[in-house]
Amino acid sequence: MIVIIKVILLNIFWFLCVKYGSQGKELEFFGLSLVLIVINYFTLNKSMSFLKYLGFILFFIAFGLGQDSLMYYLEIFSFKSFQSVLWLTSLWVVFLAYYGDILNKFKDFELWKLAILGAGGGMMAYYGGANLGNVTISNYYLYLSIIAISWGIFFPLTIRIFYSHYKVS
Repeated sequence: MIVIIKVILLNIFWFLCVKYGSQGKELEFFGLSLVLIVINYFTLNKSMSFLKYLGFILFFIAFGLGQDSLMYYLEIFSFKSFQSVLWLTSLWVVFLAYYGDILNKFKDFELWKLAILGAGGGMMAYYGGANLGNVTISNYYLYLSIIAISWGIFFPLTIRIFYSHYKVS
């Protein structure tokens, strides 16, 4: 039951952040993402040190901002109004909250299955986000192709590395 509530809360956060994050609420969403991820750490079985967990947060941020910045600078997508990348950073920070309980069932999946899940899930999330928010896409095929490739690498990589450091109770 707690996992279901957590999924609902994380999806509400995602929706609100995508819909309103770039409209002057970047600091609020970033602050909330940090609060959520710290609460998440302290509610999990702490078989991973906080320092390693912080390393995952930083890796998620670096990967996400690298991917999104590349597409922004290649003019594959743009924002109708843009103040900072903190709202995008918030999405990447909070995504880590799915690891350690919600995504546990995927820890033993074969890499190719994780790649397909990552590619498909990433494309759906980015497609939905682009249609919700303040984003203009110049080329949907290129946009979704980059997301599919990126998430086809990111998801299996992070599942394998995270669960090599985290012991499911």
